[in-house]
Amino acid sequence: MSAWTRWAAGLAWLALLSAQVSESVNITELRVPEVVEHNTNSTAILDCVYDLPDDGVNLLLVKWYFGDENHQVYQWGLGLEPAGSGVLKGRLHLGHVASPELLKKHRALSVSNPTVDLSGTYICRVMTNSGVVTEAKKMIVYAPARAMNLTQDKPSPSSVNITCVVEGVFPAPLLEVFAKREDKEDGRRLLSNVIQRTEATEEGRFDAVAYALVEDGSLEGRTTFECVMTIPETQYRLQRHISYASGATLAASIGPPCTQTGRQHKAASNPYLGY
Repeated sequence: MSAWTRWAAGLAWLALLSAQVSESVNITELRVPEVVEHNTNSTAILDCVYDLPDDGVNLLLVKWYFGDENHQVYQWGLGLEPAGSGVLKGRLHLGHVASPELLKKHRALSVSNPTVDLSGTYICRVMTNSGVVTEAKKMIVYAPARAMNLTQDKPSPSSVNITCVVEGVFPAPLLEVFAKREDKEDGRRLLSNVIQRTEATEEGRFDAVAYALVEDGSLEGRTTFECVMTIPETQYRLQRHISYASGATLAASIGPPCTQTGRQHKAASNPYLGY
């Protein structure tokens, strides 16, 4: 019987066990980075750590999937060379060695330069002649903002419009706007009337704008407005401040050295602007 015939017969038999969880083969830990940054020329290691039965195995096949089990991205096993496929084809270091043990040598993914399109759930499946086990974990690949600006505008003599704009973020960000009286240590409050609009860009990132109309009568003295941008499920955070006083010259708070995309947010997108 040829090696291919033995593998075909073995895998057909393993398919019958796909719904079972064996006590003999066990995934002890799925090591997947929770958060990585987009396009930094780094390497992400996703490791599927498993135990095998003490009496050994005759068949072993490790598969990785992205998103769901319909999208295989990697396989390796006894008698098989590591092979990438799907979204990870050409993006894996196939020579990566996860363990010196022969039956665990190429169990892990070594992903070169992760980008936002690789953000999602990764599934590891280990199949042996003693059973099948599966585990899944999520990895977020985030892209920092290219630009973040906070501006103020006077739509009427008795009110101010605060507008916060971010560009080129992934995943979709959350924007919050706060107000704080400058002559008090405390008193920072979250504005409840903030409206946020988010749209996907052609490159798969997000632009977002948040705005709030504030009546001068609700403010006491000179006020600092603050816009805070966060990306859910990450520690990434940016903020901008701007000072406001009735009758004062208005200015914009423009953010750190983010690269401007040249994309302009039209005044018509903000119903509070009085143009």
